[in-house]
Amino acid sequence: MRFFGSKIFLVTLLAAVIFVGMGVGRMIVQNRALAREVAALAAEAETLESKNDELVELAKRVQTDSFIERDARLKLGLKKPGEDVLVVRRQGEASSTVQVAREEENNSARWWRYFFAPKSSSKL
Repeated sequence: MRFFGSKIFLVTLLAAVIFVGMGVGRMIVQNRALAREVAALAAEAETLESKNDELVELAKRVQTDSFIERDARLKLGLKKPGEDVLVVRRQGEASSTVQVAREEENNSARWWRYFFAPKSSSKL
């Protein structure tokens, strides 16, 4: 019984309480840091989900027939059979010129013209 009342027991008990308290304190700090990281990752996941939803909507719009047709007309210069194409070029706000696109030019002729036609000199 004398052991529990001794100074050695008291010092040992105090050291054990401090050691356990430091461990618990470290765990609390780690838990808070982990909670902040989880919150940041959840916010990032939500942002990525919204971007993914936007990309899915864009993919749906791009796959429609009207978009494909519009893109083929604008970027590739294609047209439907029997259709006449007019190109309107604006120079300033007041004047405009109308040109009829070449109707029966095949792809190889376009490539030949692209690589070997004389380039017009443009002024900078």
